[in-house]
Amino acid sequence: MAKAYVSEYTLDQIMFEGGVPLAQEPALVPCTGAIDFTSGHAESATFNPKTGYIFISLDATCSYAVGTSPVATTSNQRLQGPELYMRVRPGDKISFVSNT
Repeated sequence: MAKAYVSEYTLDQIMFEGGVPLAQEPALVPCTGAIDFTSGHAESATFNPKTGYIFISLDATCSYAVGTSPVATTSNQRLQGPELYMRVRPGDKISFVSNT
């Protein structure tokens, strides 16, 4: 199975120590379930109006796209790491697709 787990944070909730991002919990919007992209592209819910960062945890290699109506393809940026913080715009979404 290919799944992504996404939590949302305000800009004020992310601090950097030695260049490493650290989130102040609890998340603005905690992860409420996996985004399953096993069978093709899948996208998150629309980000909260206060969201400035997301934290992504992956269990499979994927490509992603971010925007108001994103559709990830294998031509998009590839993610292999299990965890990543990403700065985003409020109201956008993130889309994932398997890319092994």
